[in-house]
Amino acid sequence: KDLEATLPDIPELQLCNQEVQKGPWCGLNLQGLTSLHPTKMLHQTVLNNYMFLLKNQFCQLSFVPTMMYVHQSLVSVASFDERKSFCQKYLFKYEQPDSTNTFIFAMNPGMHWIALKIDFKKQYIATMCSLNNTLAREANKLKDCISSVVPAARSFQHISVTVPFQKNH
Repeated sequence: KDLEATLPDIPELQLCNQEVQKGPWCGLNLQGLTSLHPTKMLHQTVLNNYMFLLKNQFCQLSFVPTMMYVHQSLVSVASFDERKSFCQKYLFKYEQPDSTNTFIFAMNPGMHWIALKIDFKKQYIATMCSLNNTLAREANKLKDCISSVVPAARSFQHISVTVPFQKNH
């Protein structure tokens, strides 16, 4: 568990580990490091630390870990007040759209993954799904949600990005 003692020659990882523990991310551990193998899925701690490093390098990006398990809540919010509350509680919990150009997050609706990117500067929402669903419903709900905080988001374009198809056997 002591990353500094385990990896003394990689100061970037040590700084990342120290900073990550202060924020919404979890720290890097040996379990995460051992997942760095071409035939294994990456452990969430590795992904979290990678997002932290990207955020430090590209300050206009915001990764939103609080959106991972709220898919059903997103598609069920109805009233203006519920949408605004949802956005403030999950999407804009750590950063506001006026301070960051791009918000990126993944969601786990069960048995597959979806990823979303909201670009406030270029005014679009991009969606990706491992089962090649266009996610039109989610994009529209997200536009409704965001527009409760940023009214201009209602006119954002939706771009469905094709990704490799996930085959569940």
